[in-house]
Amino acid sequence: MVNKNIDNILVCRYFSLSEFFNEIQTEQSLNAKRKKSVLDNLRKGHLVSYHLLNKQEGIFDDYLVVDFKNVYGIHRSTLSKIIKNSGTRVRLLPPYREHLSQAFARYFMRVGLPQDIAIEGY
Repeated sequence: MVNKNIDNILVCRYFSLSEFFNEIQTEQSLNAKRKKSVLDNLRKGHLVSYHLLNKQEGIFDDYLVVDFKNVYGIHRSTLSKIIKNSGTRVRLLPPYREHLSQAFARYFMRVGLPQDIAIEGY
């Protein structure tokens, strides 16, 4: 919140990796092999609507998953009040902060074409 000229700040929901798998489990059946595949795709950044953050012993006992599908705009003054009342705040350091920012940009800038390109004759 360094830039004082911005009125609204975008925030995303995040949750633990175990919560992530609980949420997916309700949507689809996950056996051990499928769970390993989902985890590997999450780690590699292939699940573009999510971003995996490493766990930090003593602060977060589990890995964290940031959900880019649910983005909210919060007014600067409201967010400042929330921050003051929430106690200790954890921050990402470079290059992890830039990695998260780039993952968000990749998700946010995606363009869906109305029709896929059909290649014939090759």
